[in-house]
Amino acid sequence: MSDNNIVVHGLSRLDYLELAKRVGKDEAKYQSEHKTGDEYGELVSGAVILTLTPIALTALSILLARRHKQSVFSYICEVKTSEVVKRIEVHFDTSESEAPNADIIKQIGESLKIDVSAALRRLAESKEIE
Repeated sequence: MSDNNIVVHGLSRLDYLELAKRVGKDEAKYQSEHKTGDEYGELVSGAVILTLTPIALTALSILLARRHKQSVFSYICEVKTSEVVKRIEVHFDTSESEAPNADIIKQIGESLKIDVSAALRRLAESKEIE
């Protein structure tokens, strides 16, 4: 994997498999997360680590937009580079947007101050937008 990664916590192993299928197994990794205390360390979710690429941003936006029934939710993501780790919050509100997938990509781009035009083009070409 690259030195530039995005880590999304609270995803399932099935989410990971879907993302890995889209971005390639070499560009995705899954780490189990255990709750402590009353949950007795039972596996509840994990973190998906993706190489930060236009394909990964597009796949992540499609997955996040599709997996939620409620109109408002947010995710905390970590972006790790060789120099810094930055936590960002991606806020999702379908009542405010007709293109929630694009909003997710734009929010990540604005937070990181990176050009996401390639991911937005890829999203526009995708037939899986919901």
